Amino acid sequence: MNVIPLHVKDARIIDIQRFKDHRGFLEELYNCQKYPEDITSEFEVKQNTCSRSHQNVIRGLHISPYAKLLTCIQGAVYDVVVDLRPESPSYMQWAAAILTEDNLRQLYIPPNCGHGFLSLKENSTVVYCQGGFFHPSIDFGITPFDPVADVYWPIPKDASAIISEKDEKALPAKVEGGVLPKRTRVLIIGASGQVGGALKEAVAKRPDMVSIGTCGEHPQECLIPFDMEKAASDPSIIDTLFTACRPAIVCICAAFSWVDGNEKFPEKAKAINLTAVTKLTEAAKAIGAKTVFYSSDYVFDGATKQNGLASGMAEIYANSLGYSETDTANPLNNYGSYKLDAEKAVLATDPSALVLRISRVYGPEVQGKNFVFQLTNNIQAGKSLNCLTDEISCPTYNRDIAEATLELARKDLSGLFHCTGPQALSKLQWGIEVCKYFNLDSGKLNPIEGQQQGTANRPKVAVMSSQKLSAAIPDVKFHTISEALKDWQENPRGKLLNL
Repeated sequence: MNVIPLHVKDARIIDIQRFKDHRGFLEELYNCQKYPEDITSEFEVKQNTCSRSHQNVIRGLHISPYAKLLTCIQGAVYDVVVDLRPESPSYMQWAAAILTEDNLRQLYIPPNCGHGFLSLKENSTVVYCQGGFFHPSIDFGITPFDPVADVYWPIPKDASAIISEKDEKALPAKVEGGVLPKRTRVLIIGASGQVGGALKEAVAKRPDMVSIGTCGEHPQECLIPFDMEKAASDPSIIDTLFTACRPAIVCICAAFSWVDGNEKFPEKAKAINLTAVTKLTEAAKAIGAKTVFYSSDYVFDGATKQNGLASGMAEIYANSLGYSETDTANPLNNYGSYKLDAEKAVLATDPSALVLRISRVYGPEVQGKNFVFQLTNNIQAGKSLNCLTDEISCPTYNRDIAEATLELARKDLSGLFHCTGPQALSKLQWGIEVCKYFNLDSGKLNPIEGQQQGTANRPKVAVMSSQKLSAAIPDVKFHTISEALKDWQENPRGKLLNL
């Protein structure tokens, strides 16, 4: 059995098995010995209920103090869970799944959450396994059209929802914490990474937005597992994700960013960095959502900018140094090529999309992988760290990228933007800046040249000008390295710097 955690805490999609032979089929709707322990430990089935509904019937939103497991045994339903627990990290968020008689999919609804479904076909029949007994004194409901929950119901334009008199008279939820109605749903593909984590943090500060995040190899609570490589070949994975949250904005942060790995495993790299990105954009376009795609300075070869910036550090934010968005791209490696092809595919699929080229991202994050973490951890442990001297680019604070993204989206801007920090320098110079700020021994930084590290060709001067960005969103200021480190220390998140 396959279990898919959803962004509503404790809610899950469960894929069950069907056993067929010449007589028909058999399937287990629940087996306490086979279901995950975190469900079975809190879910003792005490009542089974069956209901049949005409097409376009909405039942709910109903709230019970016990858990439920819903299975569609005939027809198809659009099944919804709404988090009504004020203490939950996903409070007043909803998730949905399509359950049919053939897709062998169930939805697990945690206790004290709202639950309802829309019948997508005539005579859709569902079976509830309930962790408690229904009684009017403990089971109640809210309107399925609650303005704060703001559930998306896929009712055909030429039809109207059919609901009971009780559900029609149900009141909105009593909302705690000042949660606003009609919040913009921002889906962050790769919310456990550097850019995605910063985006999740930035969205949380905006009362008119709510984030739904995915994770890959690093599971986190309330993040939906999502495999970019599998999604490239299986469109149902993207369909399940978009059905679960019906986003208005889709930020594609996840990538196969190991540059040398793109040379060693080109099929995997192309699937993740190009094919999956294209399919996500197509799916977003189909539901009217805006795509934001993060590209790279590696789309350039670096050759045309070497003379102007070979000496090292330069302030580029307020002037024209570095590549502009209209300069010709010419990648030197697979990573840059796939990113460039993905840029073209995104904007061809949806001209209203945003493409942001970023560079050498750093800042607070859960995984603690970026260069600043590596540097401080190594020096604190008395180890040296190899630092390139002949590749110049623009270290960019992840929180700046997040703020720029949300401001560009708020203004409904589109097209290509360079989104980088205000200093152009080599990794060695960057490391010296970090050591200087934290009073660390810069003698532990070991200077090397690019040909001594890695197999992929890399641009020597991949500096991009952010003039276009600064003109579009002048109120968003990008931090210098010292300013970013100060902000990071004062506002930590995820793993802390080893200082």
